[in-house]
Formats: sequence, C-alpha cells, structure tokens
Amino acid sequence: MDNETICRDLRRHHVIGRGHDHEPLVDYAVLATTFLTVTSTAVVSALRRDALPRELPLRDALLLGLATTRLTRLFTREKVMRVVRAPFTEVEEGASPDEVKERPRGDGAIRALGELLTCPRCFGMWSSAALSIAYVFAPGPTRFAAGLLTAALVNDYVNLRFAQARAHQA
Repeated sequence: MDNETICRDLRRHHVIGRGHDHEPLVDYAVLATTFLTVTSTAVVSALRRDALPRELPLRDALLLGLATTRLTRLFTREKVMRVVRAPFTEVEEGASPDEVKERPRGDGAIRALGELLTCPRCFGMWSSAALSIAYVFAPGPTRFAAGLLTAALVNDYVNLRFAQARAHQA
C-alpha cells in the first residue's frame, strides 16, 4: 500500500484533514512520531539512570540555545551541508553568498524531509532536542561542542555587522 492510498483512506475516515498544496500529512505524522519516539525514549532512559538534571543552569540553557541556532543554520542553509539536503531539495535563486536557498522536491516522505531540512524553525526543534539529549548523557563534551557552535554564531554575527557597516559607508 502506498502513501497516497493510506492518505486517501485516512481522509475518508476523517483521521487526517486535507492539507494545502498536496501536503504529505502522513509523512509529517511519521516525522512527528519519530521525533516523539526518540525524545521520549531518551527521557525514559535518563530517568531510569537517574541522569535527568534536576535543573538547567541559565548559562547552559543560553549555551544550548545559541548552539541550537548555529547547528540549525548549518544544516538548513550552509553550502557544506548541501550534500545532506540534496536528495530532498532543489536550489533556488537569491541566496546570500555564503548560504544556499532551497525548496523541497518531490512528494511524500522526500518532500516532508525536504521541508524539514529547509525550515530553520522546524529543524531547530530537532537540533534543540539533539543537543539537549547529548547534554543529559554527556554534559562535558556537549558543553564543548555547544561552545564551538556558539563561537561560530558570534563570528557570523560580527562578520554580518562588519559587512553591514561597510555597505552603509559605501
């Protein structure tokens, strides 16, 4: 049974509604289920090991938040990660010199993954979960990696401001 048949059957039984522009709703459900399964499994595992932190220090929350922003931009926009997005996206015109602008390609799961990989807000939740899970199970190495990502984000910001200042002077 293919996804289209499954979607048609689910719509007929009012399990899912009709999306716009042929949204791959069943494939969205698979992605959401995957996300929830992985994150809930990590939480249960941490609880069983008594590894879930009782609190998250503000400095770690900020570090993880900034690292999430940089990790998300890396996966959803950077040229170097185009190799990951290529099977699911097509390049569009109009990106900045250091980033790629893409749109999802295809239908079904390919399109759903393409949408996830081209949406910083959407992918940000996955990045946040990955960093948070890593923080629970390996806080030291995660702080180090998050520090690298945060330093790269600060570098990006400073370079952007320099470029804006130069453009304003010209």
